[in-house]
Amino acid sequence: MFGIKSAVEGIVKAMRSERNLRVQIVMAVLVLVSGWVCGISRTEWLIIVLHIGLVLSFECLNTFVEYLCDLVHPDFSHRVKYVKDVAAGAVLIVAVSALVSGILIFYPYVWRMLEAM
Repeated sequence: MFGIKSAVEGIVKAMRSERNLRVQIVMAVLVLVSGWVCGISRTEWLIIVLHIGLVLSFECLNTFVEYLCDLVHPDFSHRVKYVKDVAAGAVLIVAVSALVSGILIFYPYVWRMLEAM
């Protein structure tokens, strides 16, 4: 149980300190509500939930990398900047993948709603 408690504490600390993570959580909630309203399929739910988990996990890992880099090397370093930039790039790749998947999933539902108006 100690591992789960520590993991939850880490998530809470990251949510309190990282604005990007809070924004991503709000977006995730909006996407989940949209999926419920649109009545997306089981496969679409799987894709959405997987992407949400990936984006939030990558953001937490990016936060970890940034804090660890700052701890190990508090002064500016081109090498540290490189590491931080690559970690941020990984988050961006997953976020863009989630965005494209979301567009592909929700487009037909939104289109049908607009046609019905």
